[in-house]
Amino acid sequence: MLTLNTTIRALLVTLLFAGLGLALQSLYGGVRVHGGYFYGLLGSVWLIAVLIVAVPAPRNVVQRSDGALERQFLMDSLGAYSPVVYSSVDRDGRLTEISGSARAMAGIDVDGLIGVSVPELVAGDPLLVADVQRALAGEHFVTERQFGARHYRHHFFPIYSRSGEMLGYSCVSVDLTQEHSLNAELTLMRELLQNTTDAISVSDRHHRVIGVNQAFATITGFSHEEVVGRKAGLPLIEGANPGLYRDMLRALRQRGVWQGEVRARRKGGELYSANLTLSVIRENGVIAHYLAFFCDITDLSDIRRSQEELQYQVNHDHLTGLPNRRLFLDRLDQAMKRAKRLGGRLAVYFVDLDNFKLVNDAHGHQFGDEVLKSVGARLQMVMRDMDTVARLAGDEFTVIAENVADREQILSVTRKIVDCFATPFAFDGGSLELSASVGIGVYPDDGEDMVALLGGADAAMYKAKALGRNGFFELSDRLGLDGVGKLVQLSDLRLAMHREQMALVYQPLLDLRTGGVVGCEALLRWNHGALGVVSPRDFLPLVEEKGVIPELGSWVVHEMSGRYNLWREQGVVLDFVSINVGRQQLEGEGFLDSARDAAEMNALPPGSLMLDIPEILALDDLERTRRFIAAAHARGFVCAINDFGASGKPFDYLRELPVAMIKLDQRMVGGPRPSGELQQLLNAIVTLANLLGIRVLGVGVEQSRQEALLRDLGCHYAQGYLYARPLGGAELPVFFRAQQSPPPGIARSAGAAPLS
Repeated sequence: MLTLNTTIRALLVTLLFAGLGLALQSLYGGVRVHGGYFYGLLGSVWLIAVLIVAVPAPRNVVQRSDGALERQFLMDSLGAYSPVVYSSVDRDGRLTEISGSARAMAGIDVDGLIGVSVPELVAGDPLLVADVQRALAGEHFVTERQFGARHYRHHFFPIYSRSGEMLGYSCVSVDLTQEHSLNAELTLMRELLQNTTDAISVSDRHHRVIGVNQAFATITGFSHEEVVGRKAGLPLIEGANPGLYRDMLRALRQRGVWQGEVRARRKGGELYSANLTLSVIRENGVIAHYLAFFCDITDLSDIRRSQEELQYQVNHDHLTGLPNRRLFLDRLDQAMKRAKRLGGRLAVYFVDLDNFKLVNDAHGHQFGDEVLKSVGARLQMVMRDMDTVARLAGDEFTVIAENVADREQILSVTRKIVDCFATPFAFDGGSLELSASVGIGVYPDDGEDMVALLGGADAAMYKAKALGRNGFFELSDRLGLDGVGKLVQLSDLRLAMHREQMALVYQPLLDLRTGGVVGCEALLRWNHGALGVVSPRDFLPLVEEKGVIPELGSWVVHEMSGRYNLWREQGVVLDFVSINVGRQQLEGEGFLDSARDAAEMNALPPGSLMLDIPEILALDDLERTRRFIAAAHARGFVCAINDFGASGKPFDYLRELPVAMIKLDQRMVGGPRPSGELQQLLNAIVTLANLLGIRVLGVGVEQSRQEALLRDLGCHYAQGYLYARPLGGAELPVFFRAQQSPPPGIARSAGAAPLS
């Protein structure tokens, strides 16, 4: 229904249009208009005027008049480009009107709010209550308030009647939440642009670039100046079709993001791969900006693959590819939880390679690495897919076998592991025999927690080594709990000499020309109180590896020197006695000084103490070996190369080492009848040794034909079970006297010349 004011305004607009019409008629030559037509036109103008005045224009329609008004409107609009709510309140504080944009009014029950007391409506917010009181007092002001998760700017205007009476107030509330969010996003974008190593470009809604970071220029080759203002915010995608761009735009409109890998070209034309992510920034639901993130992955895997590779490296051994200690412990923990939940059993096997350090010393670490990889591969081949084969460190491997029903199944897995070492390992036309000691721990029999189970398996492995290596030991069948306490320990080694558990035995060395005993090799034995006689091969590698008991070598020299003196008093005169030296003794002169003191104390004749250096140690560092030999000579000792030929390397290095003797590797004379090629090699060795003035000793002689071969080749000495096993200190004089009468086939001749 039209109000009086509306009618008056419509009439004024009608008269304005009518006057304008008469003026136009007069201006254009006095064109006459029929009366009926004029009054019909006047009525139409009246109707249009009513519609213009009575019907409010949409809020988003801009009525332009002149440039100044348009600029003013634009300035006002830019200052409040957010959803707006308009409300009116009477002098009693009751809401009389509320309206606004559709988005701003969504969810508001307008009819239910009309007539409600505004002070009561906002009673829970003291700041808004104070604002309402100021507005009811007639104050014109602007405030910003946080209301829930939204942020508003409120414009309060007092309403007065024509007579100046205060009728209430009106409030225009502008939702600034979107503006604040956009500012935060832009701030974040600026930080990313400055700090990220990924290329980033920001474009407007028309895809024109407004900014790029330095990484963009680095990857694409295009500078900031070359792309800003142009539609160049994406990499120059190679082979892209319209369908790809349609998919990008559809994803951005629907989900706000698109991701994918693309091939692109740099400014110079070079192709590269990029992992591209596109996203949008919206203002009032409309896309305002496009963001492009991409990185160069030409020579790298994609991000997922990189993460998987990193995870793999963290959990796997880099050499064998097997699970490492970290993954092994995690899998064992999970397996024990499953066994506990299901009431089952599992077995853990500790596999330690026997004397693997000697393999590294003899053939180098690269060869040793290949052996370790082969061991891991063999173990994996014999185990089930559900089992875990891991490498803990060095030459230590572990196996987890789940769902083992009984001892027979546990031992079946053990036999598979031990059989992995039955076949020699072949490398470069040669082969290597290797064995391992296996310790077994069973859950829950040997431990109900991880620490106890692993400790038991480790202890069982050391027990297997102490029992002779190349075997296994299971705690579940441990011959009583005291078996674990009988393992070889470093603390036992340190006390062994003080407990007089260490002893020397002597292997006689015979002159092949006379058959007489001309020397002997001192060999160490450990008479362990619980384990019996322990061979040096079972404890010396531990001594060498851990770098302990430096006085052990000195004790051997003192013991042997004293025994040599006693033999001399008994009429047993030997040209030399020899002892073996290890890596620790080669690397320092402390051993040589203590050996000299022991020799002087027992009046050992100069040149009668021979120090046997293993060939693998001699070749490991020839300069170190030369220094050691020179220092030994300075103290009155002579040196020999032990296990000569074991390395398989050319033997012309002898020209650089002034040694008195070489002791042939046992495999050269102790095996089957040598081939013609091996005989030629032996002949060449003996010939070279004779030219250099070096004596040759054949080791491991067990048969007469081996002795005959050595004699025919021109070797000087022999040693082996054909003559005698290692003898005690009191037994050697008896053997010495028995050998004074030459055996059949050996003619008596003058003794060998002194070695020194």
